[in-house]
Amino acid sequence: MYLSRAIPSKAFVLSRLAQQAHAGNVYSQHQLLWQLFPDQSARDFLFRYEQGKAGVCYYLLSQTEPEPGLEGIEVVTKPFRPQITPGDRLAYTLRANPTRMLKSDTPGKRGNRVDVLMHAKYQAPDNESQADMRTIQQQAAQDWLMESDRQQRLGIEFVSTPEVTEHRQHQVYKTYRNNSRTKPIQFTSVNYQGVLQVVHPDRFLEQLAQGIGRAKAMGCGLMMIRRYT
Repeated sequence: MYLSRAIPSKAFVLSRLAQQAHAGNVYSQHQLLWQLFPDQSARDFLFRYEQGKAGVCYYLLSQTEPEPGLEGIEVVTKPFRPQITPGDRLAYTLRANPTRMLKSDTPGKRGNRVDVLMHAKYQAPDNESQADMRTIQQQAAQDWLMESDRQQRLGIEFVSTPEVTEHRQHQVYKTYRNNSRTKPIQFTSVNYQGVLQVVHPDRFLEQLAQGIGRAKAMGCGLMMIRRYT
């Protein structure tokens, strides 16, 4: 795998496509970054958009090395081969899209997939204050990530309850070459941080490469890790 940082120039950020990405159109960011992998017919990378004091950048985790020839974007890449053993503790950050499949009341019929945070909001009493609603949604986001089946599938155990640092509602459109647009795509992104302990290193690295949760084309799923000291 390869871990990359793509840094748009100031001039590029002012361009039309980058303006869309900067304004939060996460699908346009996906289209932009795919240009770094011109030989791919199917996406094999995860990405995350970040904006800090130094400006805009994208983090990417990919199976193939991105090509650095996209004008206006500097790409810094290094091989990503972490040496992890059972019991290692890692600090992590994650942007994920928590969803869950609800059971159908009709036998043999598939249930509906729901946005975990919005479902928690709809299930809450109407008279909840905004502060209480934030707490309810934050708890729902934490419960989703800490599900025992998920931890087992990831090959990890969370050392402590994940901290939710931000959650946002998004509404985006896919735009085609003829400038037609799809119906709006709505989803929630949640930023987590905390400490985990690795139980099954191979399983963890495999899941890390695949990404966690859904909406990967919208900038979700990439977990960043570092040694915890």
